[in-house]
Amino acid sequence: MNISITTKGIRLSDRDEKYIERRLKKLSRFLPFQEKEIPTLSLLVRQHKKHSLNHSLGKVKKGHKSIDNPEYFDGILRLILPKKTLIANMLGKRIHDCLKDGFDELMVEVEKYKGIYFKNNSDFPDHKTIRKREI
Repeated sequence: MNISITTKGIRLSDRDEKYIERRLKKLSRFLPFQEKEIPTLSLLVRQHKKHSLNHSLGKVKKGHKSIDNPEYFDGILRLILPKKTLIANMLGKRIHDCLKDGFDELMVEVEKYKGIYFKNNSDFPDHKTIRKREI
């Protein structure tokens, strides 16, 4: 599997990189692909800070930020497969929560993909067992 990891404003820790490797191994076990059809995973994580302003008697002091500067992380996981591109959005207060959210959503998308494009992996019964009406 080809992997592209992009971060904006942050640096991934070793713990997060190991978590990504572990989830990719699990993901690759679920995907039946051949040598010529190597999937590509693109991971983008961004850090955002919400800045709130102090208010003094209804007037805003320009450029003055309050002590409360909560951070959150968001991103996107894009898995390019032979017949379709699967996309999962990520959001969390910590990087690890963001990654967990994204990979959980991506696993749901992979299950749907397998059910549609690989009939032997579908949860629905085989249609060959349905009796045909005699005319």
